[in-house]
Amino acid sequence: ALTAQPPLSQQPPPSMAEKPQIQLFVKASEDGESVGHCPFCQRLFMVLLLKGVPFTLTTVDVKRALDVLKDFAPGAQLPVLLYNGEPKTDTVTIEDFLEDKLGPPMFPSLVPRYRESSLAGNDIFHKFSTFIKNPVPAQDEALQRNLLRALLKLDEYLSAPLEYELAHDPHLRASQRRFLDGDQLTLADCNLLPKLNIVQV
Repeated sequence: ALTAQPPLSQQPPPSMAEKPQIQLFVKASEDGESVGHCPFCQRLFMVLLLKGVPFTLTTVDVKRALDVLKDFAPGAQLPVLLYNGEPKTDTVTIEDFLEDKLGPPMFPSLVPRYRESSLAGNDIFHKFSTFIKNPVPAQDEALQRNLLRALLKLDEYLSAPLEYELAHDPHLRASQRRFLDGDQLTLADCNLLPKLNIVQV
């Protein structure tokens, strides 16, 4: 005899056993234990926190313990993600993978609504690196100007109201949003904030 399935609302929630086993390996700071200043590692750390999925964070002292990765990702650069025992490398690839695997309805989507939000500030870190690593003092002023222009461009993007804000208030002159794409953190913020933190330091 056939037995009727209980309505969805009465079915038990998925068990913890069905949740993926996730381990993120990131560069350690100078003390060899806390999370280091690698913006790519911090980016994925933020993504996992915002997804709200349980994960294990392992800091790797790159001066001493790179052999931690030798069994599953030999020669890989940090960050490295283990997803149900399967290694993933390359920050953008990992980010795309997590967005695909950990999407709605169980986990929030972190994809920005506006493409421009992903591009805002994308040249700041490069211009900052060029400026601080410049071996020719005569070029310092021009390189600093380039960095300041990039920061100003980001500030203009953050100040300009987005489409959804103007739909709500067509006369809005300055954006009221908290982050790049709105009032929620997105992948765009996960990419930019760790880099801005390094520029600030």
